[in-house]
Amino acid sequence: MVYAASSVADLAAARQFYGDVVGCTLEPLDRPAADESLWGLACADRDGFIVPIGDIHLEVVAYKSPVAGRVRIAAFQTRAS
Repeated sequence: MVYAASSVADLAAARQFYGDVVGCTLEPLDRPAADESLWGLACADRDGFIVPIGDIHLEVVAYKSPVAGRVRIAAFQTRAS
């Protein structure tokens, strides 16, 4: 199984795209919001859904907060050579 996540600015447009245009079944996002602390977003306010496509599960989320750009986590940053 492959699990990927995508953060979007317009959740309604993403729902329309994956549901109506692509024709996928959308499932509710069923993991606890507290999981956001795993990638440095403790207390994040978000909404989203899952797009299951065979063995692939795409999590599509929109963050209401924090809204101040990308969160940089040192473990995920790379150094320019």
